This record gives sequence, structure tokens and C-alpha cells, in this order.
Amino acid sequence: MQLVFIYGPPAVGKFTVGSELARRTGLKLFHNHLTVNLVSAVFERDSDVWLRLLRSIRRDVLVEAARHDVSLIMTGAYSGTFEHAEAWRTMLEPVRAEGGSIVFVQLTCARDELLQRVCSESRRSLDKLVDPVRLAELMERFDLFAAAPFEPHLCLDTTQAAPDEAARRIIHHYGLAVP
Repeated sequence: MQLVFIYGPPAVGKFTVGSELARRTGLKLFHNHLTVNLVSAVFERDSDVWLRLLRSIRRDVLVEAARHDVSLIMTGAYSGTFEHAEAWRTMLEPVRAEGGSIVFVQLTCARDELLQRVCSESRRSLDKLVDPVRLAELMERFDLFAAAPFEPHLCLDTTQAAPDEAARRIIHHYGLAVP
């Protein structure tokens, strides 16, 4: 099993780049909002039970994907905290335990561009954050541009790079198979 983990702040292009990468490689896209929306339909966002279930569901999906040799592209945001890095280690451990490999792609973007992108109508249809004031608050509260402490690692700036170019660079950098 191979896991390509794409992360970065809201509106950086994780879903868009991940979708293009999935199209080019045939890997399945496990978009973080699939789980966020599922758990948020039942529990208050950011509550203890919400966070516990969110992490549990993501880990369970990775356990089964690793056991069944289903390679994935996964997306997520990183807060820049030690606790968040440890939560990722726990979530990703089954992939390595089953002999899978994980590569990381950090997407970055100019702050002003993020604040414009966050208002995109396409984000609303996926029930994503669409409020630039809330995004600015999150950027003040957390280091959403921090590099996660995992290797191997590729950092791409999506301020000007089109999704197809970013996907091409990921494929080239990691030598991903293209059918």
C-alpha cells in the first residue's frame, strides 16, 4: 500500500490537487472532508467526541486500506502542534505496520490568495470553510504553514501553480506510477 498524504491550510488546493493526482495515477482519494462531514452531522464540531471519532474513523479506513493493499491519496490540515503530529503518527501507524509506504506533500500558498480562495463557491458545495475572517483567525491561532515532522517530504507553492502542474510535480518527485 502506498499513501500520498497532501496537507496544508484551508483553501490551499488539497482536494483539487488530490483529485488531479488521483485522475493521473489511479490512486483513490480519501478526502478529509468525507470524515469531517460525517462526524459533524452527528456531533458538535471540535468537541471531544467529534475529534475522537474523526481520528478513529480515519485510522480505521487506513487500517483496512493497508490490509487490502489499497493505495490512497489522503488530505488534511496540520496545526503545527506536537499533539497534532502525534495524532497523525497514531493515525498513520497501521500503514507502516502493514508494510506500506507514506510520502508527504505540503501545499502552501500566499496568505492573500488563501483569503480569496476560501470564498470559492466550489468549497461551499463540499461544506468546507468559506469565511475569510474565520480562516484569518485560524491562521493566527495555529501555524497552518508549518511543515509536519515527517519524511519523505515535498513542499509545493500553489499560489501560481495549476493543479495539473502540482500533480505532475508530485508524480515526478516520488516516481509514482501512471497507468
